Amino acid sequence: MQDFNWDRYYGRGEELYGQMARNEPVLDPEGVSMFGKEGQHSEEYLSALKSKGIRMDTRSIGGMTPRDAHFQRELTKLGTGMSAGDRATSLGIEMMYGQKPRYERSDEGGHSLKSPYALEKDYRAKTKGMDPFERMDYDAEFRSLIKSLPTDTSNVDDKAFNAMKKSSY
Repeated sequence: MQDFNWDRYYGRGEELYGQMARNEPVLDPEGVSMFGKEGQHSEEYLSALKSKGIRMDTRSIGGMTPRDAHFQRELTKLGTGMSAGDRATSLGIEMMYGQKPRYERSDEGGHSLKSPYALEKDYRAKTKGMDPFERMDYDAEFRSLIKSLPTDTSNVDDKAFNAMKKSSY
C-alpha cells in the first residue's frame, strides 16, 4: 500500500477550506465562475457546459447548494487512501470544529482563519508518540482550544455600535 501524502492533504485542505470559508469564487478549468452569490450554478457556467453538450442537474441535494456539494465532494476526496484510524481522527477533529469557520487573533489585531486542517496538523504533531493516557489528557485541552476559537470576528465594540444603530431607528 502506498504511503498517504500528508503534505498534499494539508496543503489542498487548507486551500479548499479557505476558498469555501472566505466565499471566494470557484473557477472551472477554463476560468468560468461556477457559482453565483447564493451558491447556485452561475448562468455563465451552465451556458459553457451546454455549449459542450453537457447537461447539469441544478437541483440541490439534501438542502445543500451546488457550491456546498462541490466543496464537500472535493474535501472528501482528500481522505482517499487514509487509514481507518487516521480517518477517525480527522472526522473527530472535524466534528469538534463544527460547521462554521473559526478564527484566531492575528498579530495585527485582526482575525485569521484557522481551518480544521491546520488544527489537525498541529494535533497530529503534538500527539505523535504519546501514550493513550497522555493523549486523552491532551484531547481535553485540544477540545477547549477549538471551542475557544471564535466563529464571529466582530468585536464587542462593533456589536455595541450595531446595537445602538438598530435602537436609533
